[in-house]
Amino acid sequence: MLTWIQRFLHCWNNRRTPPSQTTLIQAPKPPTTPKPPPLINLFEAEQRAFNCFQHLSDSSHSALKGIFKDTTPSGFLACGLQEKNILSFWDYCKTRLIENPDQEAEQLTELFNFFFQRYRLAYPNVQIQTVPLGERFNPIAHIRTPSSPVSGTV
Repeated sequence: MLTWIQRFLHCWNNRRTPPSQTTLIQAPKPPTTPKPPPLINLFEAEQRAFNCFQHLSDSSHSALKGIFKDTTPSGFLACGLQEKNILSFWDYCKTRLIENPDQEAEQLTELFNFFFQRYRLAYPNVQIQTVPLGERFNPIAHIRTPSSPVSGTV
């Protein structure tokens, strides 16, 4: 014969909880990570710059051989991002635009800006001078030479 305590424990252990009183414990949802941008758009600017370079005239390609030694997309980027090549490319663009301002000005400006923006990712303290539109070009004030200081009054 079962004692009243044994019957109570038996009933307690075999009790059923109505579904309305059941609470489910859910595992926390894992944090969602943002999806990376599609690779097609990731290198869109690089592809535009390379296409712009490919559409330069033969005379420009010939003059830029010393800067862009490898004309594959990877070589184009690798050569164009080197500091000495950016400086040489700037000299070429400056000379070309002074001599012939209408020919390839837009493409050369776009290419220089592309490489300079990428260079600034590694060296953010370097910047292009802001010169008011229409100001007469002054080679002493507007060009940094090897003897000019890195910072200071221009």
